[in-house]
Amino acid sequence: MDDSQLVLKLIRICWPLEAEAVGPAYLREIANGRTDFGAVEGAAHIDFLEILKALAEGATVIRTAIEIGRIIRNSENSVSEEQVKKDLVEKREVPKTIGEHRLELISQEVASAMKPPNDHI
Repeated sequence: MDDSQLVLKLIRICWPLEAEAVGPAYLREIANGRTDFGAVEGAAHIDFLEILKALAEGATVIRTAIEIGRIIRNSENSVSEEQVKKDLVEKREVPKTIGEHRLELISQEVASAMKPPNDHI
């Protein structure tokens, strides 16, 4: 699984309603690193732009977690959820909007993705 697929998977896990609201085209852009969104037409009942910004912020944290996971894997050959979460919280600014539950899900999925293929359960 490449980075953008992992980011997309985690966005759908951590922000399922928001992911559904913005649709697959925006999700692909966010998963591929887009973070700047201008005014959005339509979506009269929700603040669509704020949802896009929140998902982009989440994707940035996910990409940072992936980077941390790779660094840990390359230096220690094994990645744990606890290591990813600890490094993410201690060495990076994690927005409060991410929340503890999402942070745990991100750390868990990234640690799992960093294991060698025969280690996946």
